[in-house]
Amino acid sequence: MDRIDFVKRIVGLGTGATLIVISVLMLLSGTRIPGAYLDYTISIGGTDKDFQLDLTLFIYFVIMFIGLGAVMVALKPSRLPDSVIVSYPVSRLIAGLLLFAMGVFFLVEYGVEFGGYNDVGNWFFLGGFSMFFPTGAFPLLVGAILLVISAFTYMKLNITRTPDHLVIDEMRFPRSMSVKIPLQDIQAMRLTNGRTGMRFLWVILFIIPVYFLYVDGFSFILNPDLYGMGTCGIFPFMDGAGECVGLAYLLSATVQLACMLLIVINSHYTIEIVTTDKLIEIPYYPINYKSLKRSNLAHVLFDDEGRGLPGEPVASIKQAGDVKRLACGALFVIIGIASRVFYLWAGEMLRFVLLIAGIIIFVDSMKNDLKFVNSRVDVRAIDEGRGYLLSGTGWLFKNDLYFQGVRQLSDCRKEDVVAANMKVQPRKLSIIDHLLVTAILFFIGFQGFPVGLLVPASMAGFMAARVGLVILTCAAIALAIMLNPVHVFKVKLGDCNFQVPVKMAAVQGVSPLVSLFINFFRKYKMAWQTHRVQMLWRMAEMAIAAGVGMLVSAIMLFV
Repeated sequence: MDRIDFVKRIVGLGTGATLIVISVLMLLSGTRIPGAYLDYTISIGGTDKDFQLDLTLFIYFVIMFIGLGAVMVALKPSRLPDSVIVSYPVSRLIAGLLLFAMGVFFLVEYGVEFGGYNDVGNWFFLGGFSMFFPTGAFPLLVGAILLVISAFTYMKLNITRTPDHLVIDEMRFPRSMSVKIPLQDIQAMRLTNGRTGMRFLWVILFIIPVYFLYVDGFSFILNPDLYGMGTCGIFPFMDGAGECVGLAYLLSATVQLACMLLIVINSHYTIEIVTTDKLIEIPYYPINYKSLKRSNLAHVLFDDEGRGLPGEPVASIKQAGDVKRLACGALFVIIGIASRVFYLWAGEMLRFVLLIAGIIIFVDSMKNDLKFVNSRVDVRAIDEGRGYLLSGTGWLFKNDLYFQGVRQLSDCRKEDVVAANMKVQPRKLSIIDHLLVTAILFFIGFQGFPVGLLVPASMAGFMAARVGLVILTCAAIALAIMLNPVHVFKVKLGDCNFQVPVKMAAVQGVSPLVSLFINFFRKYKMAWQTHRVQMLWRMAEMAIAAGVGMLVSAIMLFV
């Protein structure tokens, strides 16, 4: 470290420490910053009352975070090693900023009044809450939580390989952690960014407010006189309070929907390490191009990105693309929206389930099915076939695999290792898949039983055409999701399954379209022959869910 760099670090450390101390002392003393507030007026009961939005607390926390950042920059190494991956969830930060800013905007515009007179009316009941509560309260709360979480998720991940160990160093505020894994204990590794994990819970959290905001927003805009003809200050180009509140609802719903999709679609990377006695998972978010470039197993294991790797290439797997689940998810969303517009096909509960299931299946398909179109995985044998490295060539989504000393592979000739481990089986389903399909079938049974029981015989044909057909379509889509057979390269290690979808060879002598249909039915036939019990269990799961839904509906009707 030269003298200039040393002086910069001392200045940064002193400045950061000073800002932290000042902010803490000001917070403890309760000192207000002159002029750090916004004045606004709310009319209550015909009387104008002045209010202030004090920004002192927010400014103090900003100063504190700036000081923490200065201290962290001053203490960081002068030059990061080539193996370091810098991790930070930028998508979460952007979503938090958008939600928080929108919440503050509606807070300033509408205030937090309860009761009394308001130019644009009240929410929920006459003399009730201000319009901030349906439009900005939930985004403000969620945005604040996301910003707080984002402040403590910065991490530097350094993975190095010694002759005997794989060393993993996690450097994050306020602690660091280091793990050494003996190389001889590692059986498999996977690096992927196709997993969403528990992020799908964000869909469940956002879908209810987004749905009702869109429904009420369009109702207010299309029927403004039903709401009232009060004044509109937030959108001056609107004619009255009905259109004003409707546009505010639509703006809030759109921002929340965009933030939800941003959080769910943007993928974090995960490194999974399977040893003889445990499974280690390391999630991270590469923040820059260098970190993104280092996010592959070739770099992690051999400090190389493709040139000079040990071993020899033995095969190339052309991965299969699948748009069936994408179409199923889109169709669920379309049916859910259409059922609300036309008041047909699905009741309120089934509609919510269709929307949730459709969004989740659509996003999951984008990340795990479409990425394989026109992509391939290069297979390289290492240590004379005792280890294998599978490197994906896709630039947007990655799925790299490494196996060492796995008997299922080492017992095969290097040239036959891919062909010997390919099979057709029903698609591997996650817990989320089971829950979604079970919920859909449950509410189909719950809704279908009273419809079939209470509809007069004279209207049976009419209702069967309008409701039964769509319900059966939803059930058929759910069945297709549960039984969807796939052609995969598969390696099984205890409870862990590693799979790579493989494109089936085209049927010779026929057109590509005919070959596609032949392979489609061939996969179902092959899966039925080898996994008949598993497919029957999945069909039984669906039948039981529908039966329980009908039983619950009958109990509510007759008990």
